Amino acid sequence: MLELSKGIQLADRYTLDRHLGGGGEAQTWLAKDRLTGAAVALKIAGNAPGAARRLHTEWQTNIRLMHAHIARVFEFHDEDDSAFYAQQFIDGPDLGELSGKPVEQVMAPIGLIADALRYAHGKGIVHRDIKASNILLDRNGAPYLADFGVSQTIGSQSDSGSLIAQSPQSLAGDPAQPSDDIFALGGLIHELVSGRSPYSSSDTANEIRNATPQPLRAPDGSDVPQALQTLVASMLDKDSANRPDAEQVVSALRAAGFAPGPAKIKYAPRAA
Repeated sequence: MLELSKGIQLADRYTLDRHLGGGGEAQTWLAKDRLTGAAVALKIAGNAPGAARRLHTEWQTNIRLMHAHIARVFEFHDEDDSAFYAQQFIDGPDLGELSGKPVEQVMAPIGLIADALRYAHGKGIVHRDIKASNILLDRNGAPYLADFGVSQTIGSQSDSGSLIAQSPQSLAGDPAQPSDDIFALGGLIHELVSGRSPYSSSDTANEIRNATPQPLRAPDGSDVPQALQTLVASMLDKDSANRPDAEQVVSALRAAGFAPGPAKIKYAPRAA
């Protein structure tokens, strides 16, 4: 694999600027597209065996998804010394920035992400790693669902993503279903609204399988709207058949008075 560093040019087009993160499977770099002058993020295959093949499979999934709140991906390049694809650079923090904020601030972008899931599920794709760090905010507060690296087609069976993004069914090794993402989104809403995990012990896997989540309350202990409590409880139902689908989540949020929209929060954008 090519030694990556600032100033290296890939595909005679992208000039690396700075490292954004990653591990052995892939590295993500901020780069400048010399053809357009735009800042892009490059996801570059790492040294792990089969990493380039898996990255190409991930790109094939991503390129099918064209939604206003799913991070866009562009062309895939497979050169002798590197395999990578270009994607939209989102210049703000992740959704974790909203943890513990007033419920109205938290829920506006959640509605847009639920609609992005509705779209992805309609295309037969289950994300399987719904968590705050995979939902990025731009400088206007608009959220983008990113990192479909462990996504699966509905009904397929393979490893899932982070433990906090698992459902009882995915932990049991069941085939991927949209209800897995709904469970993970319910857990994320709970965590953001309350400022803490919905589970009380360090044995998260056991609690996901068996325990009733802690009551949903604001960080100061005050109640949140009953309609939101009811919705989140249904999303976290152990029985996948009892969970709403993504379209129903969007409708329930609107009915509860949480219109989808950008996050209303000020922060310093990441430099491009």
